[in-house]
Amino acid sequence: MADSTESSEGELMANGEREGQEDPVIEGFKNLFEKCRAEQMYQSAQQNRSTGPGLGGRLVPSEDPLVEQTDPDNDLLVGLSSTLSQLKQQIDAIVELFEPANLLKDQQSKYKLILGIQSDLNRTMDQIFSATRILGSAQAKIPSRINDQHLQALKRYRFNRLHFRLTYSGPAVLFNVIQLCQECGNIIRVLQITTKEDHHWARIAKYRKRILGDRWRVLPTIESSIICASGTEFDIIQDQWRDCVRSMDGELQILIACLIQEKPHIINPSPNRKLSSANH
Repeated sequence: MADSTESSEGELMANGEREGQEDPVIEGFKNLFEKCRAEQMYQSAQQNRSTGPGLGGRLVPSEDPLVEQTDPDNDLLVGLSSTLSQLKQQIDAIVELFEPANLLKDQQSKYKLILGIQSDLNRTMDQIFSATRILGSAQAKIPSRINDQHLQALKRYRFNRLHFRLTYSGPAVLFNVIQLCQECGNIIRVLQITTKEDHHWARIAKYRKRILGDRWRVLPTIESSIICASGTEFDIIQDQWRDCVRSMDGELQILIACLIQEKPHIINPSPNRKLSSANH
């Protein structure tokens, strides 16, 4: 009887130790989300200010004195390329840990690993924000392409594409990191109240699918940003061409869908065969 009581007390103590251990993880993702969201809003405001009404598309220098003191050079781009490579590794590590079934096993050690990655990710995003602001302050100083022969690294075409990849509200690195942090926090919250039998597993599966989608979107964007930061002119042209091909492919798929709906008898919808007119 005493053994049974001791066993029950031991289980209660173990459960008590586990309770709340996910709170720092949830708070960490919340802080990352809020930090990235604040930077996204700042960058959006800067873009609106730079190209706002009455400016005729002219760029306005930043008033941030901390940023104004630093001129962009090749070292900045090399450092940014290295930082983006670290970001890729950190995102892969987080997504791998956020397999729900595995996350429930040995939660304490998994949460410690996640907290460590969160700390690294915080530093990485700070470095990206700093570099992005320096690039933003340099925007007005970069000459047009007809007068950029003296620039070795930061020419306008490189800056424009790099800044777009990092900060634009839709397909940018920053936007997708925000989404990833939100979905990771959602999974941890739901796991707090989940048992093997309850219906919350459907929600967890939904969040897991979103996390995989966020990684699928952000990794190519990071790769593209690295190319913009450290690639040759030809590398950047090739990267831009891939975007054009994807865009044309999407528009072609929409056109095919419309044609199938209007005249299904003349379109072969098989993806492995060329379109051809049906024989009448």
